[in-house]
Amino acid sequence: VPPTQLAAWEPLLDGKSLPDLEASAQIKLAGTLNKPTGSLVASANLPISPAGTTVRAWVDGTLEGEELYVRGVVNQAFQSRLELNVGAPFATKKLVSWLQHGGSTPAVNSVLGDIGGAVVLKQLSIATVRRLFDAPYDLDGALSGAFALSGKLTSPRVQGGVNVISARVGPVRVEPATLSITPFGPGYRLEASIGFLAPEPIKAETKVGQLVLATTTPASSRACGSEGSGGSLLIAGYLPLDDTFARDKAGLRLDISGSGVPLSAVEGFTKALRETAGCITMAGNVTGTIAAPEVSVGISLSNGGFSILPIGIRYDDVGLRGRLQAGLLTIDSLYAKNRPLYGGYELRELDAGNGKIEGTAQVQFEGFVPNRIDGKLDLDAAWLIATSDRRAQASGTLVAEGSPKSLAVEGALVVDNAYLNLSERFFSGARGSPLHPDLEIIRPGAQVAATKAGEAPSFSIAVRPKISIDLARHVRLRVAMPLQGA
Repeated sequence: VPPTQLAAWEPLLDGKSLPDLEASAQIKLAGTLNKPTGSLVASANLPISPAGTTVRAWVDGTLEGEELYVRGVVNQAFQSRLELNVGAPFATKKLVSWLQHGGSTPAVNSVLGDIGGAVVLKQLSIATVRRLFDAPYDLDGALSGAFALSGKLTSPRVQGGVNVISARVGPVRVEPATLSITPFGPGYRLEASIGFLAPEPIKAETKVGQLVLATTTPASSRACGSEGSGGSLLIAGYLPLDDTFARDKAGLRLDISGSGVPLSAVEGFTKALRETAGCITMAGNVTGTIAAPEVSVGISLSNGGFSILPIGIRYDDVGLRGRLQAGLLTIDSLYAKNRPLYGGYELRELDAGNGKIEGTAQVQFEGFVPNRIDGKLDLDAAWLIATSDRRAQASGTLVAEGSPKSLAVEGALVVDNAYLNLSERFFSGARGSPLHPDLEIIRPGAQVAATKAGEAPSFSIAVRPKISIDLARHVRLRVAMPLQGA
């Protein structure tokens, strides 16, 4: 099979889709039925980015009498990054007899004997893995290590470990980070250790005429651990995975402890939060089964801070104490100050000082999805939004209770300051139209992917508000209404 786009074979598969990649293969057979020899060589270029970047994967296998050997390799930048080597006895005569005389289909383990082999990681790029699985996270680094394989093909035993080199989660540098897995009884012993390095100072240069001003922004506000040395997260325990790999077996036990875990790591998983700061401390365990784990952990956050870009608000001095046990998340205390993230915006008439937020809550989970929320929030001149055309501060108390599908929110708010700008665009009804998924925009030197239809969120909240709002004559309204024919 010469190099071929797999999509070209789709008309032969009754409408079934194939991956958009190029592959080739070569098969050779020789010898007799009782003593065959053969070889297989196959390769494919796997796309990992819209710009056309690919990794090359190939598999070669040989059969000599009753010995089967398979080797798989993933190459990137002309270097081997991942290798799989597996060998096993192969019951050639038994398979041939079944092909000649029929009968019940032989089980895989009756044809293939105990395997022996290994998986070797050679600085495999985390970014490459992330792109292969289309994971939209800001993760980087490389994986190095090895895992030995033994036992039956359908129920292999695994032993080994992996190190993460020069890792990064959002702005947080992760080093060292190790994971090891060892057979223990009918299951496995798991140990994972993650270290978080203190962030580096941000250095910048500003030119004013012939003068160059060098500035250094200290990273102490984002550092965790003793004297900004960083923090750590440890996970150790037992996984009840036997040769059936059933996920419902009891006996799961993982102990979790973390100190000085930087909140900044969340920036690797969302673009809404930026400039995060603060340290998380946690301790607890996970029991039950892998399919239905029972989490019991206490957590606290100190000196927290973050910016929510879509609403233009900065939160500082964030403190939180809570615990998760038997599916119930209890937030004993929550405290934060907030202020506008951006300066200006005609704030001359508004009090641009800090607002305050305090609260408590209980959230009952069913599986990993909330099914009951009870909470109370006290606002003291707290900022609700601070964008270029909408800004508001309010004081009061809000109480929420009910299920996410029908969450009742009641309370009373007094508006301390507010500003609303209704531009001509607001009245024109102009709205951006997403492109059809089959369209692409081609620009010199860049390719912009077409807008895809969004998926429905896995979790949403339907609020039933009953809130009295006193504007207190503190709202400024600015309107620019188009008048046709005037």
